[in-house]
Amino acid sequence: MQILSERGEITLITRRFIDVEVKQIHYRECGQGECLLLIHEMPRSSKVFVPLMHRLREHLHVIAPDLPGYGDSELPTERLCMQQYARLLLQMMDQLGIRQFSVLGVHMGASVAVEMAYQAPYRVKKLILNGVPLFQEDERLKLHQNLKAFELEESGGHFQQWWDFFQQKWGKQTSKVVNHDAVMDVMKAGTTYDWGYREAFDYDPEPALRKLKQPIFLLISKEDPLLSKNKLVRQMLQHPEEVVVDVPYHLAQTAPDETAKLVVEFLKNMKLLRRNSHV
Repeated sequence: MQILSERGEITLITRRFIDVEVKQIHYRECGQGECLLLIHEMPRSSKVFVPLMHRLREHLHVIAPDLPGYGDSELPTERLCMQQYARLLLQMMDQLGIRQFSVLGVHMGASVAVEMAYQAPYRVKKLILNGVPLFQEDERLKLHQNLKAFELEESGGHFQQWWDFFQQKWGKQTSKVVNHDAVMDVMKAGTTYDWGYREAFDYDPEPALRKLKQPIFLLISKEDPLLSKNKLVRQMLQHPEEVVVDVPYHLAQTAPDETAKLVVEFLKNMKLLRRNSHV
């Protein structure tokens, strides 16, 4: 249910669907003012951004879609390429009547953000990249080989298998809520959960990165497995900002206050007080 103030401003997070190229995209929205688009990692959904959206809604107009095939968005009939993901989200923003906006992307979401900025340089104002999947050929091959198969079991044991998978991947210190939400996102995606992963592995963001002119902020946790890629990414950009945050891996969920503060500082052209350092 949408709740409005007397001035008609969106005060809480709302959930809606929009038709794009005969596909329904589900998205969350809140706030007012300058627009920030949030794009999730694989195999997650926009739900990962809910804690962060609550912190941002007093400063920004925030939109967080579920990528096609994930969350509550419709499953595409075939695996999409990164260029298609970017085009669909640009069309979504067209339909919402939003001409210019900034983008924050996490892992595969960062690749989608880069591709959007490359396709529409005059529409995407700024980029916040939380881990860019910049892989060498041997890394791509290994990542494809390590993808876990999705198999339904009559006993329901696949729920436990995926719980164990994420707990092993992220460590037992990861919140039960984060683990649970990840398992449920995989269950929704089902047997095609790996489509986004495989495109993230195969897509090379370097050509697009080297052509970008927008201000870019590399915001990442010290525990993020893609932290080591930031050195390569910085070499491809003209004037990148970077902050490595000394908090757990899932910034939007486990450190929403710190993340929101840094995002607002960057988008509002305020000085990043802990530039190029740990906070």
